Amino acid sequence: MLEDEGVSRLALDHDSTALLIMDCQNEIIHPEGKMVPWGFAAQVAERAILPRIASLAEAARRAQVPVIYIIVAYEPGHREVRENARMFRGARKSQTLVKGSWGAEVHAAIAPQPGDLVVNKLRVNAFYGSPLEVILTGLGASTLILCGVATNFVVESSARHAADAGYRVLVAEDCCASMNAAMHAFSVEHILPIFAEVVASETLIAALEPAS
Repeated sequence: MLEDEGVSRLALDHDSTALLIMDCQNEIIHPEGKMVPWGFAAQVAERAILPRIASLAEAARRAQVPVIYIIVAYEPGHREVRENARMFRGARKSQTLVKGSWGAEVHAAIAPQPGDLVVNKLRVNAFYGSPLEVILTGLGASTLILCGVATNFVVESSARHAADAGYRVLVAEDCCASMNAAMHAFSVEHILPIFAEVVASETLIAALEPAS
């Protein structure tokens, strides 16, 4: 994880910040989900990210910072999927992440609360083909806190897009996981710092607390 000397004094404008919790769905991160062989569930448990995400979300709610859950869910039959990428072919074949199913639900440990927003996407990038940008514009958000699974998939691709779009991007490193430790480490050490501030969740929670 990369942090600069000023991270402990991180400043956030609560009125223009939004928290994005991405792809933390049963099929992906639950030990009984269909994607267990990918390694996500094991890494989520090993890195103990769910309690940290829950704490970060609660801090955001206290600060009246919007909490937005990004999920990926398809109609039965996966008609929205073009089989141009291996992961999408696999999703159709296994009927993974079907709308309305247990697998498509957010993990119960970090389930959305009243007032939270849920945005459905159909690809890896949280922005691509989803209403996220319109929602963020309506909220007046210019700073995004990103977390979720996987670090080098949805977090990284969304950070790249957000940076291109002019957002200030912060990644809660200890609220992210990937297929294995090496993939996570490479992303947070070599890729994400180019597009985002990579910080610990406790730093973000402190920044979300009211000024004393």
